[in-house]
Amino acid sequence: AGTVAATAGAAAVFLRGLRRRHGPGDAAATGTVEHLAPELREHRKPLLIASALTICSVIFSLSRYVLVGRAVDAVLPATGGKQTAVNLRGNAWRIVVTGGLMVIMTVVEGLFELLGSRIWRRVAIAVEHRLRLRTFAMLQRAEMGYLQSANAAELRILLVDDVAQIDDLLSISWDILHALTTMAVVAAAFLVVAPGIAWICMLGIPITLLAVTFQQNRLLPRQRALRLEAARLHSSIVTSPEGLATIKSFAAEKRQLAEVAEHSRDYGRRATELARVSATTSPIIELSVITGIAATVIAGGLASGSGLTVGQYSMMIMMSRQLLGPLALLGKLMEGFQRSHLSLRRLFRTLDLMPLEDPGELPLDRNEVRGRVKVRNVHFRYEGGREVLHDVSLDIRPGKTTAIVGPTGSGKSTLLRLLVKFHQPASGTMEIERQPIAPTRTGDLRRAFAFVSQEVFLFPASIRDNIAFARPDASQAEIERAARIALAHEFIERLPDGYETNVGEHGLRLSGGERQRIAIARALVADAPILVLDEATSQLDNETENRFYESLRHEARKKTKIVVAHRLAAARTADWIYVLEDGRVCEEGTHAELVERGGLYATLWHLQVEDGAVSDEGAS
Repeated sequence: AGTVAATAGAAAVFLRGLRRRHGPGDAAATGTVEHLAPELREHRKPLLIASALTICSVIFSLSRYVLVGRAVDAVLPATGGKQTAVNLRGNAWRIVVTGGLMVIMTVVEGLFELLGSRIWRRVAIAVEHRLRLRTFAMLQRAEMGYLQSANAAELRILLVDDVAQIDDLLSISWDILHALTTMAVVAAAFLVVAPGIAWICMLGIPITLLAVTFQQNRLLPRQRALRLEAARLHSSIVTSPEGLATIKSFAAEKRQLAEVAEHSRDYGRRATELARVSATTSPIIELSVITGIAATVIAGGLASGSGLTVGQYSMMIMMSRQLLGPLALLGKLMEGFQRSHLSLRRLFRTLDLMPLEDPGELPLDRNEVRGRVKVRNVHFRYEGGREVLHDVSLDIRPGKTTAIVGPTGSGKSTLLRLLVKFHQPASGTMEIERQPIAPTRTGDLRRAFAFVSQEVFLFPASIRDNIAFARPDASQAEIERAARIALAHEFIERLPDGYETNVGEHGLRLSGGERQRIAIARALVADAPILVLDEATSQLDNETENRFYESLRHEARKKTKIVVAHRLAAARTADWIYVLEDGRVCEEGTHAELVERGGLYATLWHLQVEDGAVSDEGAS
């Protein structure tokens, strides 16, 4: 009873230390089990098989010590409580058989452990794969407002690092299962072999638990401090081409190097302090384990006259380390388990709180879309910000070119984002082909638009793959035709690998204008009925921009085109122009009508003519 009480008390101290180090909220498994349960249930059968194999491997491992004990008893038979002379020759065959059985059991144990660990590992990889896909699928369904406000680096950590923790979590669970099974089997063996003194042999359990708790309480604060310094060091090291270009452009290499050196020194100091404390862990825990073994040696020796044979005594000594050794590792395993669990808990909390787009329920057949879009009395504000659009109304006619112009910050791009349901208006209505946009299926709606944003994103792949992204089955002829309309074919052909040229991360191997033209070609390959260009030619020179719009007007006559532009060269040839100022439509009409009217559009036009941004050809 005393040993049980001591063990229970030490276990309580150990678990309380874990909870205190992580905090009461963090130690709880709220949400994690619910998220992982479906995945684990799907692999329930292989997990049960792996667990059974683990138990079998432990039993076969410990049975070797039983064989050793029997071999010792065979060569040291007890007679009247006294040991006789060793008679090896008379027991040679028994000793050989015992040795052979030990080898066989070791092979069987190894096979069981190998099969069990491979099954467990296969399950861990499968669960990690499904969890990563599930997380990425949710990120793709997240509201644009959430994605724009979220930290891109943190989302990448969630998707790559935190999801990978499921592998560590299940691997550590395997080790914990192995350790607990070993301890349970050894404890049962002690109770069978020597029930009278088994309690003495188990005195090492509370001693080792308290030693592990003591060391973990010393290590954890230093590990936290080291992780904090590692984060600071990581944030000070700039590796992106844009960041390094900024450092070079301001000749700030020495200053940046000094900052990295300072953080590196701080990291080194924390690492040294942790290593100093960590170096004492093994000796302290080893001392606690040896103390438990010593208790077994003493207790067994004193009980030698109570029917305990030499073989049983030898077996108990050898198995004492098997009882206490896993316990010494349990603290480290549990700490790793908690760290992995907390990373997954953070991931699942993020997924639970992530706002998702409304998928809509009304179908929209893209083949039936001609490009009629109506906006009526729309108001919109970003979360926590001022109202961006005020009572905006537009009528976009099919097969025509509609331009939306205005000063920077007037709400032009925001209006386009509302059309493709990146955001929802606060009030007002929006329709496509007389169907309300809000309840329309989001995928169907977006397939009706080919959108070119002012912030071009290219994948780190070939030019061909980037252009064909919207239609992977597009032929080379279709890709080249789109590139010619976008005035990209000539510069692509001049590249060493042509359309197979890799554009690099974010397309940094190309100029800004080249990236824009590839993005336009990508939108054209999509062959959507409505083409949306949001400042899509802002990095082209005036001559190239004029040539592009002339090419577009000639090659895409039947498409409905919505053009948002700050420079008015694109608007000049539009069928209808809406002028936005401070989120309101202040003017609308043709280019000639607006210039003649002498309002904001005319002012912007004349300013750009004077600056040479556009030519006065066609002005009236």
